[in-house]
Amino acid sequence: MNKHTVSLITQSSLWVCVILIFCIACQIKTSSQIAHLFEIDLLRTGDYPTGGRFVLDESISKPIIINFWFPSCPPCVEEMPDINEIYRDNKANVDVLGIQLIGLDSPSDGQEFVNDISIAYAVGPDLDGSIAVNYSVHLFPTTIFVNGKGNITRSWQGIISKDEMQTIIDSITDVKTEK
Repeated sequence: MNKHTVSLITQSSLWVCVILIFCIACQIKTSSQIAHLFEIDLLRTGDYPTGGRFVLDESISKPIIINFWFPSCPPCVEEMPDINEIYRDNKANVDVLGIQLIGLDSPSDGQEFVNDISIAYAVGPDLDGSIAVNYSVHLFPTTIFVNGKGNITRSWQGIISKDEMQTIIDSITDVKTEK
């Protein structure tokens, strides 16, 4: 085998291992801790065409789904269309925020990615990693569900389906959305 073939096999094996770890690690955790407060500058998305700033503070008025992701994470990329659809179906009752890990990908990579797949919900880069640290994010993607009182009600590590998200949303809101 030549060096190129060995390199391709090594890279493919690495991605298979990463995806397998994400799939095995998929789990839901229930908690009742108070959500960490933060502010984040937003990328431009469908419903946030000029970007802006997202502030999670004590004046939370409706539940929030916080999804930690990055563009070169295959499981993150796989679930984003479902998150976008959940946002479109529930945006009157739930806020959705995507928080991009910076490291393998830059904020400009994130902007290009959300443009390419037409993300509508709020997305912003965690420039120093402090938000991910405060939320104890160890795997990507991780999705945190915060109720309207500012309490973390669920944390999901790994890919989450639209149906799973909707079930959790229904449990933290007073409004049931037709599937």
